[in-house]
Amino acid sequence: MRIELKRAGSTDRIKFDNLMQFYIYDFSEFLPIDLDEKASFKEEILDDYFADQDKDAFLVLVDGLLAGFALVGAEIVLQQNQGGRCIKEFFIVKRYRRHGVGKTVATAIFSMYPGKWEVRVVRTNLPARVFWEKVISEYSGGRYDCEERNDELWRGSIFSLHARATAT
Repeated sequence: MRIELKRAGSTDRIKFDNLMQFYIYDFSEFLPIDLDEKASFKEEILDDYFADQDKDAFLVLVDGLLAGFALVGAEIVLQQNQGGRCIKEFFIVKRYRRHGVGKTVATAIFSMYPGKWEVRVVRTNLPARVFWEKVISEYSGGRYDCEERNDELWRGSIFSLHARATAT
């Protein structure tokens, strides 16, 4: 299986619009999200990822086929992570889950941006919490923190780690 991470441009926007519907559908299991009158899920964050230079959008390809996306930003909650990056949204199509795709993609993204990282997981999304704890623990060699929050800034887990640059 060949896993690729492709930095997205404005020509990829329609792909993100479509993938976001699957992502929000999956997420509706964990939060009270309903379809709108057009039978679509309302999406409100993508515009920033195609206009703001501090945000990056990536497509995930497996053997050349579209398999998901990742959105990276700088919206940090914890003071100790200020100046770092965060995984804002992360989605792998169900067909490619549990085959190492998510782990490969997350590891590649961390290594692209050495330094402080924050990964937030909504309290009710237990599968994501298990995934991120395993990936972050393996990537960091067990050197990470996890804080549970229940306030106006976040309700759930916040993982903090330091990413290292990959050797070139």
